[in-house]
Amino acid sequence: MELEEIFRKWGIDPGECREAIDAFIIRKLQSNDVVFREGTVAESFFFIKSGQALVTRTSHDGNKEFLTVIKEGQCFGVVGLMKEMERTVTVEAIGRLELYQLNVDYFNKLMSTYPTFANLIHKVTLERLVRTSPLFHELDDENLHKIVNIIEEKNYKENELIFQAGDPPDDFFIIVKGTVKVYRDLPNNKELTFANLSKGDFFGEQGFISSDPRSASVMTTEDSTLLSIP
Repeated sequence: MELEEIFRKWGIDPGECREAIDAFIIRKLQSNDVVFREGTVAESFFFIKSGQALVTRTSHDGNKEFLTVIKEGQCFGVVGLMKEMERTVTVEAIGRLELYQLNVDYFNKLMSTYPTFANLIHKVTLERLVRTSPLFHELDDENLHKIVNIIEEKNYKENELIFQAGDPPDDFFIIVKGTVKVYRDLPNNKELTFANLSKGDFFGEQGFISSDPRSASVMTTEDSTLLSIP
């Protein structure tokens, strides 16, 4: 897949990001070649031009744990660059693999110079987060993009109410950062906690299924970032 086509897929006009497109280099790998290893410094961001890549990490018992397969047109490596952190996974080629690679210096320059490129990175980051939810594992790229385009990222302070029991079922939420508790108020200023949720967990899906009012309340237990899908 050509880079211009990837940009158009995300609703970005390639003509508005010509410098960004020209900054990418093509990297070719053979089967089992490693793109980067877990624990190394994040130095580049990638789109897959052709082929597939395997994503793994080291489990608690020291074994190799399969996470996912990244396919043509998809991206990876952006979180490490944005958060300036070490790689948390290992990525290696499955068969022949061609990548569009952008190093960290160009990445930072383009993020600060081109709002359209920054918007693209925001969208692909949201896509990565949505893919972690088991509810969306079976979605194809087209429908996943539709969801990404309506998602809103929301920030909440500690002990902030997200919704309460009896509210209409307006949104479905995925936790990006932080923790929340699911509970119900009881008489005499008591409460019953049903669950404590953290990064990667989701809530509010029952409203999508039944359209009934919220059956419980949800409140943050620390500063949190959520993805809201109306």
